[in-house]
Amino acid sequence: MKLARYAAALFGIATAASAAPQPLPPTTPEQAGFSAEGLKRIDAFFAREIGQNRVPGAVVGIVRDGKLVSLKAYGFRDKANGLPMQTDSIFGFASMTKPMVAVGVLSLTQDGRLPLFSPLASYFPGFADMKVATPAADGSIQYLAQKRPISIQDLLRHTAGLTYGGRPDAGGSAGAQYPAGDSLPALKSSTDFIGELTKLPLVYQPGTVWEYSLAFDVLGAVTEKVTGQ
Repeated sequence: MKLARYAAALFGIATAASAAPQPLPPTTPEQAGFSAEGLKRIDAFFAREIGQNRVPGAVVGIVRDGKLVSLKAYGFRDKANGLPMQTDSIFGFASMTKPMVAVGVLSLTQDGRLPLFSPLASYFPGFADMKVATPAADGSIQYLAQKRPISIQDLLRHTAGLTYGGRPDAGGSAGAQYPAGDSLPALKSSTDFIGELTKLPLVYQPGTVWEYSLAFDVLGAVTEKVTGQ
């Protein structure tokens, strides 16, 4: 089985495990073409990594042909408080959510509901008013109008002129105004998030510079608005 199919299966387990005691029909390693002795190397690996404090814990699932070969929890979900990991423990995916958001956006594009070249301001008008922070010859910062609107495609390719906060190398002095990633959960809704973001300047003209950014957080808010979910 190809690695991509394994990855999809693991994600399916992670999302389904909390919904049902047995997310998929079980099978034995031998019936699925695995070696039970070989799978014990996974146990040994995590015992070693957890024992040496390289990871606090993990959940590992193995699926072949739609059947659950193995689903195990290792270590701790909260090591400081001695809480053991469980097979339905919730993990933050961090930047691994980006490909998932991209698939959702492209699915909406395929359905004709979210054109790639549509202006972002069509969904959140505040983006049309964001100025672009531009260094002047004397070292000051000028705030200029956008030469063209931010598009949905700009968000997908990180060329919207946005950045991430909390990084000294990102976006110069204007980038320092952006919220750090770990502060975003304090914004309770996409409306709050967009409202705060559109008060800030862009750090580049849309479409001109690649800058790893909050673009996919914005795409999440656009997806929510388009689908109503």
